[in-house]
Amino acid sequence: MNDSYPISFNTKNNIKEGHNMFDAQLVAKLWGWKVFPADPDNKKPLITEWQKKASNNKTIINSLFSPFPDAMVAVPTGPINGITVIDFDIREYYNGVHNFIAEGFKIPTTAGAHTPSGGFHLYFNSGNEELPNSVSKLAIGVDVRGHGGYVIAPPSQSVRGSYKWETDWFDPKKGLAKLPIIIKNRILFEQKYLNKKSRLKQPRKSQLGKEINSTIFEGSRNNELTRRCGYLIRKYSSDQVLQIMRHINQRCCNPPIEDRELYRIVCSISKREGR
Repeated sequence: MNDSYPISFNTKNNIKEGHNMFDAQLVAKLWGWKVFPADPDNKKPLITEWQKKASNNKTIINSLFSPFPDAMVAVPTGPINGITVIDFDIREYYNGVHNFIAEGFKIPTTAGAHTPSGGFHLYFNSGNEELPNSVSKLAIGVDVRGHGGYVIAPPSQSVRGSYKWETDWFDPKKGLAKLPIIIKNRILFEQKYLNKKSRLKQPRKSQLGKEINSTIFEGSRNNELTRRCGYLIRKYSSDQVLQIMRHINQRCCNPPIEDRELYRIVCSISKREGR
């Protein structure tokens, strides 16, 4: 799609040389999205106040990207562009796609993009909904980019590789699928739960300890096991937590999840807590 653009490739670090404002113009033209430049090394914004300065105007795009010829194209999520993006990560110890399906969700058909890490993004039309950002709340390895967030869009090139549209799902003329109501409701439920949790007074924080051996039904296993693991990791070593979590899995889950999936959850929480 970029063959007609005056750019070349640096084979040493696999980053495009030339002005990536052309990629930004392309994204804005195809989808009507406002965009801004992001660092190809770490995905961080290359400008301040990016939420205010992001634009789909060609002249403004040129001015934003002119100082950064190798910048990636960042797309704000939420009402600013009317989109919410589900980000699936795939790592050595967990697979966001598998975990998402294990929680009872289905992978809807909409515009999708492969990421350099081996995961992918699914783009949804969410209109003016101010859905919150979240990390591993729908399932381990599944993040939500909503109001106040952003994603890197194809055909951006990072130091780790390129972002590419999934050709079977890529058709701007068809637009984006609406965010499924079941996913939307879970996002809102998780946000409500987190808000409620943050308002709890210190003496009531032990409530989860009382529920640690309560029954966990299919459809909420990964999320609930993650929640209990987060509680335990602050009290015990990682090895102790793994043994306790195995006991909880066998005693409380109906049916239990596979041991390797449980191990991935414990590793993920241990890493997050710096253990």
